[in-house]
Amino acid sequence: MQKNRYIELNTNRLKRLPNFASDYYLSKQALNFSEATLYQYLEILEMFLNWTIESGISKADKPKEVKLSELEKLTTKDIEVYMTQLRHSPKKNCTWIYR
Repeated sequence: MQKNRYIELNTNRLKRLPNFASDYYLSKQALNFSEATLYQYLEILEMFLNWTIESGISKADKPKEVKLSELEKLTTKDIEVYMTQLRHSPKKNCTWIYR
């Protein structure tokens, strides 16, 4: 896929994510991360934010509404539960969780 297409996809995905995701995205752009890499990072972030909603960690109805203060309360156990669920999910390719 061409760089411009990734930029378009990233821009659209950022509209569905909280403002702190845009700050993260810009910080990685400043470090010259490729748009393809940033696409993957944003995809993973959106998947994680959806999980926080589904698991009741966040009171939000959609990823854009997840508050950073909710994420700051995550425990090690929460993250371990998330990673375990990813490993056992038949519909997701999660080889990246080992990086």
